[in-house]
Amino acid sequence: MSIQISSRLRQGGFSCQVKDIFSYKTVEKLSVYLDHNQSGKAIKSEQDLLTGELGLLPIQEWFTDRVEKGELEKPNHWNQSFLIKVLELDENKLASVIKDLVSYHDVLRIKYIKGEYWQQVYQGSIAQPGLKTLDVRQHTAAEIQHILTDWQSGFDLEQGPFVSGGVSVWL
Repeated sequence: MSIQISSRLRQGGFSCQVKDIFSYKTVEKLSVYLDHNQSGKAIKSEQDLLTGELGLLPIQEWFTDRVEKGELEKPNHWNQSFLIKVLELDENKLASVIKDLVSYHDVLRIKYIKGEYWQQVYQGSIAQPGLKTLDVRQHTAAEIQHILTDWQSGFDLEQGPFVSGGVSVWL
């Protein structure tokens, strides 16, 4: 929430960072700080659905160069995954949140196009990634490792999507 607050304050012309919200812990203290540090310039930012081509970042250029040279055995497996332990979740609500996240963040609707050179393109929409579930109580450690590796390897550089969600039951 502090990120959203600082972003909206900056759009309104105030110079506010997330750290300021934590430094000035009351509305009154933050207000005094902002009054003394007001830039007077509202930040204009893109709020519409982004479409079209966008350039590759240096790390993406490095990656696509390695793909072209055949140096990456499984390029669709090159992604970031993480595991968090949480209390019981409402799977329907989590699936809805993932759908909303993909709809809101343009970068999650990108796909790569391989032509004369690699490029990335915003898509207006993508097939929404489904939420995967796994009850680990029914599998051996080797089976769990295989299933999770398959989940992580199931991306497609040229078709997308590049985001996925999964829930495992660990009791």
